[in-house]
Amino acid sequence: MLPGSAQLDAPVAYEVTKAIYRKRDGFEITGPDGKVAYKAKKHEGQWLDKQIYTDAKGNKLAVLGREIVFPFFHAKFTYYTYKPNFEGQESTGEDFEGAALYPFALLRCCAPRIPPKYEYFLYKTSNLEADLEKVSTINSAFTMGRKNGYMSDQKGQPILKFEEAKDEKGQLNGHIDVEMAAGTDPLQNILIGITIDEETTKSR
Repeated sequence: MLPGSAQLDAPVAYEVTKAIYRKRDGFEITGPDGKVAYKAKKHEGQWLDKQIYTDAKGNKLAVLGREIVFPFFHAKFTYYTYKPNFEGQESTGEDFEGAALYPFALLRCCAPRIPPKYEYFLYKTSNLEADLEKVSTINSAFTMGRKNGYMSDQKGQPILKFEEAKDEKGQLNGHIDVEMAAGTDPLQNILIGITIDEETTKSR
């Protein structure tokens, strides 16, 4: 669980705007009840490859950061928190407002094919990538031109499903539906959905 987030009591789905990682002027993410659940702060300065996420009241919860790696068309995404995630964890940097950041998880492409496949890791004992704990595999797909995929735990139990949403006429409506299982972390799932959407969105 991301510090400050809450475990889901029942399955739920969030709707997220496509290519939202590219927005730099801040935005809100609403829950199924229509209320604001999370916010992304407006970017400041040259901090362009990271986004700060807060709760509805503006309390900082997490940072999503991107680093381009080989092959160049795939990226490595790191999820940061504002509190240590294990005893003795040291900060590895600061946000653009000077607050300390702690690595929480890493998502990277493990099969650069079409469609690509990803692995999700947690920082459990150190800030070294060599000590990461793999917790999930994420499969993406394109079915009839529609982006979709799913994430499961190491035992094969489903965690989340993401899919391009359609309107009443069956046309893509510019959103991604992120469906989450009970007992999971909604903010973490949303960030994963945003990451996969960004990874599978063509540059423009």
